[in-house]
Parts: sequence; structure tokens; C-alpha cells
Amino acid sequence: MPIDRYEKYELMFLRLHQSTIITLQKDADVKKLQEAIQLKGNDVTLYLKNLSEEINENVISNKESEIIGLIVGGLFILFIIAGIVVTTIVSIIIRKREFGIKLVLGESKYGVLFQIILENICIAIAGMVMSMVYFLWRYGSHLQFSNDFNFVSVLNINLDLPILFLVFLFLLLIIIVSNVIVFLFIRKLEPKTLIGGME
Repeated sequence: MPIDRYEKYELMFLRLHQSTIITLQKDADVKKLQEAIQLKGNDVTLYLKNLSEEINENVISNKESEIIGLIVGGLFILFIIAGIVVTTIVSIIIRKREFGIKLVLGESKYGVLFQIILENICIAIAGMVMSMVYFLWRYGSHLQFSNDFNFVSVLNINLDLPILFLVFLFLLLIIIVSNVIVFLFIRKLEPKTLIGGME
């Protein structure tokens, strides 16, 4: 900041009151600068802070929050996998006669697993589409308001194909992992047990 602006307190206040970054020379007197930015006749006190310290504190706090976020995200994924596994096993038990007849007619257990994976993928895609439709319907006015005033909001949704493709791949990975666990249950099943002991 040029020296001739030090006496223009209003202008200096506007430049400094919103976290302005000042680059100081190596031989700069920080105390004199601290005294110079205290605005005469103004109750607002301005402070100088070392940017490297602020960045370091910010990095540490972000790292801690990221670790917590990763733990919560990992638990969330585990709950999703557990939910898919339990739901699929219950579905198999409810439809055990159908699967038993298929196995008797020569269908392999891998074929049954493939059918279950396809069913879960169709359900997941339908759920993803319905949740996006609901989101756009529920927050449509907010999104329109943000768009009209060129605001960036946490509710903004980006329907770019690469992002949707990555979301779909992640969803597919969760489904495959879940169904691998389900297969451990399927391979123990026998046709006679599934169809109620009929020969």
C-alpha cells in the first residue's frame, strides 16, 4: 500500500477490514505497520497475522475434519453394503421356491447370482433417478434463485456425464461387493431345501 494512503483512513479501512493480504519487505517494521493501521477515531481494531501460521492452522483443521469425514463415509458405505446384503438374502428366502426350481432345471448358482446382481443394479439405477428427480422437484425454486443471481450453493447439482458415470461405477462396485457376500450364502443352498424337500 503506498505511503501517501496511510492518512486516508476511510480508504485504508475499506482495504484492510476484510482480511487483506499484505506482502511486506524483508526489513519491514511490523510494529510500525501495526500502529499505522489503527484507524484514528474508529473503535475497530485491526490485527496483523502471519499468513503461514493461518494456512498451517487451516490445513491441520481441514485434515482433522477430513479424517472424521472418511470415517463417517466408510461407516456409511458399510451400512449400505450390509443393507443390500440383508435385503437380498431376505428376497432369496422369500423367493426360495423360484430359485430352487431354477437350480433343479439346470441353472447354475453363478447364473442365480448374475440374475440377483442384475436385479440389484436395476433397483439402484431406478433409485438414483428417482432421488435426482425428487431433489430437482424439492429444491427447484432454490436452484432457480441461485441460477438467476449467479450464486453458488451446496444444493447445486451438476449432471455432467463424467460425474454421473463415476457415481454409477461407485454404485456398481458397492453392488458387486454386496453380492459377493450374498454368494457365500447362495452356494450353501441346495435345490431340495429351497423347494421344500420335493424330489
